[in-house]
Order: sequence, then structure tokens, then C-alpha cells
Amino acid sequence: MEINKENEELIKEQIFSVFSRSLNEPNRQQVFLGQLSELIFKWCRDYLYFNIDNMGVEIFNISKRLLNDKSKANIPKEKEGFLKYLLSALKRGKNEYIRNCEARNQDDLVRMTESHLGRKLTEDEFALFFNRWYDFENTMKIYSISVDSRINNKCPYMIFLNTSNTAIILESIKTVLENKQERSRDCFRALLTLYLIDNVELHPVLDKQIIEACRQVDGKLKQYEIYQKYHPEASKDGSEAMASKNLKELLNDLKKYLRENFSEIF
Repeated sequence: MEINKENEELIKEQIFSVFSRSLNEPNRQQVFLGQLSELIFKWCRDYLYFNIDNMGVEIFNISKRLLNDKSKANIPKEKEGFLKYLLSALKRGKNEYIRNCEARNQDDLVRMTESHLGRKLTEDEFALFFNRWYDFENTMKIYSISVDSRINNKCPYMIFLNTSNTAIILESIKTVLENKQERSRDCFRALLTLYLIDNVELHPVLDKQIIEACRQVDGKLKQYEIYQKYHPEASKDGSEAMASKNLKELLNDLKKYLRENFSEIF
């Protein structure tokens, strides 16, 4: 069925209007939440063709984040930028829904495997299981999701960071970065920023210049470009390898810090 572009533009205009009014009337957030979520549901159902019966929670949570005081500082205030931001958030919400479905299925398979073995999987066995679970061809065939979203969602670090207490994650990132040598700290922060760019709640401890640069190019900066900013003499291939190595090192340090200091949560 052909999309009525004029009606879709009207819906988007109404969504932006509610968001704009919310900026100036902080005492009416609950009213705006109802209006905003209803309009976004309609946009998703009628024009983006999302399955809102299954994705209702994700869409409602996105509406709440748009009205969150901490999130507002990072949301573009002009219409075009706001709608691009919202569309990206909705696509991430769709991927999150898919990821949650995958996680539930994965948990069932882990339990079956452990039952067959008669013991718990070791950390190395679970990592191997996790990597196999996200096999490229299998994931593409079963879930029909894009290559980019598969790569972004397959890493256990992303799930680890996105399902934890935000205040603890913020403080932990700050501490782990401060423990890095001063000469390399900014590069580590920039690489982490690119990795966590979609998590608005973590932006306060990330690189503001990288966040703005990603907005300018719709999030299409590459790891090697970030690394070359701090090591301009490095080749593209060398930068890609070192960027991946440094990011993995930082994520491992962060994961270790969280488990050592917040073992009751992690």
C-alpha cells in the first residue's frame, strides 16, 4: 500500500510540536507523554510498519526518554534533526526488541546445554556459545536484520553495558578512563564514544566532539578514523587493527572493574 506522504508529514509535525512544547512546560510531562507516545505509535504502525503489538514497551520507553530531562540536552531542537534522532531511536528500539527475543531463546538453549552436561558452562564455554549463537548466516536467515545491526548487537559487552545501572556505569567509565595513561586517554574515550554512541544516558562521560561529529554524518564515523585523529601517521590497516585492540582492552578493563567492585550486581 502506498504511503500518503502528506499525512505522514502531518504526523511528524505533530510529534515535533508536542516535543517542542514539552521543553517549555516541565510540569506537564505526563500529559505530553500520553500525547507523544500515541502519535509515535501511530507513525510506527501506519508509516514505518512496526509491529506495535509486540514492540509497545520499546516504543513507550523511547517516548519517555524524549521527555527525560537528562536526555533532552542531547536531543536536537530543530525539526529535521529531532526527527532523524527519533527515527534512529525507533530503529534501535526495534533491534532491542529483536535482541530481547534472541536473549530469551539463548537462555533456553544455555539451560538445555548445561542440563545435558550436568554442570554450568565456564566463562570461556559461554563466550564460545555466544559467538556461535550470533553466527552471521544463521542470524540473517532467522531474524532478517541488517549487517550493521547484527554487528552492533552481537557483542556481549553492549548487552552488559545496556542492561546495568546507569549511574554505576557512568562512574565506572570515568574511573577506568582516569586509570589510563594521560597521553592515550582521549583516544580511548573517543573509541568508546563511537561504540556507545546510541546510549544517550552515557553521553555525559563520553567525547562531546565525537558525538557531534557522528550527528553531522549520521553516525557513520569509522573506528580507524577515530584512531588516526590521535595517530595521524598510522596507516588505515594499522589504525583499524589498533583501534579494535584498544577498544577491546578498554571494554575488558571496564568489565573487570565492574565485576570486582559491584559483584553483587554483575
